[in-house]
Amino acid sequence: MKTINVKSEEFYTLIFPCKTFLLTVGGNIITVSWLMPVSKNPPILVTSIKPQRHSYKLLRKYMDFVVNVPPMDYLDDVFKCGVISGREVDKFKVTGFTKGKARKVNSCIINECIAFIECKVRDFIKAGDHDLVLGDVIECYVKEGYYSNGIYVLGKAKPIFHLGGNKFTTTVDYVKEAKA
Repeated sequence: MKTINVKSEEFYTLIFPCKTFLLTVGGNIITVSWLMPVSKNPPILVTSIKPQRHSYKLLRKYMDFVVNVPPMDYLDDVFKCGVISGREVDKFKVTGFTKGKARKVNSCIINECIAFIECKVRDFIKAGDHDLVLGDVIECYVKEGYYSNGIYVLGKAKPIFHLGGNKFTTTVDYVKEAKA
């Protein structure tokens, strides 16, 4: 079997594609694809952010955030939020995204997104050049028509998956049930 070597520091490219999210912290937006659940009871998720990022400092200040799930229709704006700094510009003004009121946290939601997970920061854990940010999930909701029977309606939701760099994909309206 022939193989191709991948640098150890680029290991994460082998686990792409990863779903892409917009985190709102206060009134700032950060694009992340490194996010996953870590506990169902209590519900906790984790994301990974460099401490040098403007959003990291805001997380330390506000101690809450919202995971916003954007549809593929907003790919260019989602990408823009990942390559420009909120330290220098208002990402809402640059993208045209609009702020909405979250239900239980102080950070806002992005009205153009289809689903929202509100979190209170539980802990920060040093992990190499990033810090893990654990969030207690305190409220979840999705726009009507995008979710049915516990899963996304893929043809309508069109979640964004990051392939690496500036390359992204989405799903097709195809679901197959596995059998053991």
